Amino acid sequence: MTIKAIIFDFDGTLADTKKIWISSIKQALDKHRLFFDIETIEKKLGPKLQMTFQNLGVTDAHGKIRHEVHEQIMKKINKVKPCPYIKETLKYFKKTKKIKVILLTNTIRRIIIALLKKIRILNFFDEVYCADDFDTKDQLIVSLAKKNNIKTKEIIYVGDKVHDISIGKKAKCAYYVVLECGFDKNILKKRREKFILKDIRQLKKIV
Repeated sequence: MTIKAIIFDFDGTLADTKKIWISSIKQALDKHRLFFDIETIEKKLGPKLQMTFQNLGVTDAHGKIRHEVHEQIMKKINKVKPCPYIKETLKYFKKTKKIKVILLTNTIRRIIIALLKKIRILNFFDEVYCADDFDTKDQLIVSLAKKNNIKTKEIIYVGDKVHDISIGKKAKCAYYVVLECGFDKNILKKRREKFILKDIRQLKKIV
């Protein structure tokens, strides 16, 4: 089957952001006198920020804590670094293979655009979808297949978390998770499935 589109997650897949997210969440919670240690926050991380709060038993009805997390992230933009081999891999798919390259992230648009510009990969993406653009990633992948008149099995979804595996299964597309900067690296590295990649370069051997 010819692959016609590759959809990438951002955090932990294209950029090493785990520590920055955890520290920003902790700072925001501390500011609101909600005290958790780093280890607890890491264990409770969800695919979306609101789910992390739910996992911690934190109520953020008015979005004040979420806003504070976003402000902390913006202050740390310059600390973010791309995962290894990202630029060469994105360039390969977009310019050499002529495959549509899409970004699908649970991060809000203001932050993701700033991050993409910081690590200089914004121009590699044909389309960018952020937290405000969809309810669930698997539903959006199915919608994107219809929009582009392709089958979901002609799409590859690339993430870094255990949750990303279920997204690929639900969307019925091909899927891979990358260990290099992954949020769930320590969990996934114990597994031996073919869809688990050491680094993103291995995608070029698959497509």
